[in-house]
Amino acid sequence: MNHPLPAFTYVWQVSCTATDNVGLTSEASFTITVTCMSASGLIKGSASVSAANLLTFDYTAITAGGLYPITAWEVPGTIIAPGDMAVEAAGSSGAVVTFFITTTNDVDYACTPASGSIFPIGNTTVQCSILGSDTASATFVVTVVPPTPPVFDPTTLPNVTANATSVQGALVQFPVFTASDVHSGPPIVACLPPSNSFFTIGTTPVFCSATDGVGNSASQTFYVTVLSSTFPEPTLQVPVNISYELIPGSTSRIVTYDVTPSVDLPFTCTPPSGSYFSPQSGGSAPNNVSCKFDGSVTEYTFGVWIWPSTAPVFTPPPSDVTVSANHSRGAILTIPHPAAIDAHSGPPTVDCDPPLDDSYLFPHGETTVTCVAVDGVGMQASASFMVKVENPCDSNPSPCGPAEVAISCNPIGVYDFTCTCQAGYIQGPSGACTRSLTQQVCTNGTTQWLDFQVTNNTAAYSICTPAALCFTAGPATDLVPVVTMAGKDLNGAPDQSFYIRPVIVNSLTLGYTLIPMQQPTKCLAVRGGSYANGADLVLADCARYGATAPPEQIFGLPISSNAGAQAEG
Repeated sequence: MNHPLPAFTYVWQVSCTATDNVGLTSEASFTITVTCMSASGLIKGSASVSAANLLTFDYTAITAGGLYPITAWEVPGTIIAPGDMAVEAAGSSGAVVTFFITTTNDVDYACTPASGSIFPIGNTTVQCSILGSDTASATFVVTVVPPTPPVFDPTTLPNVTANATSVQGALVQFPVFTASDVHSGPPIVACLPPSNSFFTIGTTPVFCSATDGVGNSASQTFYVTVLSSTFPEPTLQVPVNISYELIPGSTSRIVTYDVTPSVDLPFTCTPPSGSYFSPQSGGSAPNNVSCKFDGSVTEYTFGVWIWPSTAPVFTPPPSDVTVSANHSRGAILTIPHPAAIDAHSGPPTVDCDPPLDDSYLFPHGETTVTCVAVDGVGMQASASFMVKVENPCDSNPSPCGPAEVAISCNPIGVYDFTCTCQAGYIQGPSGACTRSLTQQVCTNGTTQWLDFQVTNNTAAYSICTPAALCFTAGPATDLVPVVTMAGKDLNGAPDQSFYIRPVIVNSLTLGYTLIPMQQPTKCLAVRGGSYANGADLVLADCARYGATAPPEQIFGLPISSNAGAQAEG
């Protein structure tokens, strides 16, 4: 039979699916394209019927490209089902089961329950049939078993012991453990820390888990012990219990501390250094700190005590101090400061005013000393006591001066004295015998009673005390001429002769200037123009002619203006 060969192109899409025992699948596809090489040609062939009633057409297409056999058939389709299968459920609701059916002639079919349905725990029969056929069918049984966790092999994992290879520990390798599951394939086994990890000296737990194909899991724990061998076990040196006092006004404070490891290994302290700590039970209980090497179970602990702010205490309270004079003007003391304590912030610092060292001279009599104690957080306490310096005449040297200026020191009570001075000396403001003239507060004392006596030169006067000590223009001290007391010169020495001249402003006599006869351009003056008690009397340049004398050169004298004028004349 000859037929003309038309031009044509056929395309087939081929899909392939692979399925394992637990129903997991993988798919792939490819395309087949057949194109006739020529639009002209002949098809030759014949048809025959076999004993099985199979109608076979055998054709050959002849084209310029060669010979192509052609076969065709027309027979009923058949269905091929999988065998019975067992599937493990992931939970009590059953399992999703997927299966595959094969048919001939690419006929359509249907299964009940369908592939991808949830099958309950137990046995379920699946019925599959070709659509439109009453005879072509197949069945198989799906068995869903309850969820069953994997089983480790061995069922109890063995502990592992190794020797340290350094002061830190060792790398430890343990067996690859396996597990089995009869329904969902080999489980996946994982351990933490994994094999060949670094383990520190001591005992470390290892946690292993096995998970099957549907998510059921089992766990086991074993222990890895690394022996110290020739290496000493590492230790931590922690502080002895720490005590701190709160800063006034605060409720907590930062506390830092030092922890020293015997080897260079990481460690952790809780709470860490630099944390805020608060009083526990009002300060009667500690904050507990725990330190340990990472991965170790050995703990090193200490306590941090935080106390409320409390002022220091003088213990015992300072007592009065009584001493005899050891200096001509009082006593120098070198005694310890009063003791103060603070139980929580360290020894307080104590400062006293006046100071209790050789930088201060305690005068005769009673002096109040106030001491202040300050603790480590600034809390303060104060205490006072008296220093009593008695018996001034017992000191060496004498408060009256050396023997060449003083005859005796005469006690007045326990704190005071008077002096009997040698000829040519008077008792000065400090109580000592002196030749120096100083400015003093006016009193009725005999040391301030002065006689103005006309000298041989009737224009000048000698100014003397009842003890026959007279003003004397003396030599310079610190480049400034001074006036001192000296015994009266019966011949009227020039340095004991003074001119007395009134200071008149607007017809009013303000006072008098005193001019030594032997230095007629100098006037008696209060040194530095000071108003202070005890300022020295010195000689200074007199005011120029026509100018008013400065106040420090003007003295009030118990004489009349007429008398003064007569004396000058």
